[in-house]
Amino acid sequence: MAELADYKAELKFMHYGVTISGGLVFDFFQNKPVVAHPVAEDLMLKIIDAALEERAMIHLLGVYNSLMTEYDIQHSADFQMAVYQDMYNRICERCDDFKAYIHAHPNEIIKVNVYHRTPESMYRNLERLKDLPLTFAIAAAWYQ
Repeated sequence: MAELADYKAELKFMHYGVTISGGLVFDFFQNKPVVAHPVAEDLMLKIIDAALEERAMIHLLGVYNSLMTEYDIQHSADFQMAVYQDMYNRICERCDDFKAYIHAHPNEIIKVNVYHRTPESMYRNLERLKDLPLTFAIAAAWYQ
């Protein structure tokens, strides 16, 4: 929900929102989740391992927070995400050890964005993760 902070005034009359790619139904009046579908801890660790293997940019989205490494925020252009760098700088909590965070906060992450430098890197990770019970959305400009 951190990504919606810039739109608080526009959303003040909206009671409920389906957010984080459908992983969270949020009650804006009560400022709390109605329904949340977190990614299981074991799946989170597999996604993080795959992303780290490719040195991909990891972006974790929870109910109230958004996490990235400082390095990735400052190098978001390397992952075709420069347009979001200002937002990342303002809203993201810095996290240098995603695995430790997941162990300390199980079942809090609703969505994982993994951004790659190249299509080849992305395809390698899709191959690594294809048998997991996950839904993948590919939004890269170079995806075909």
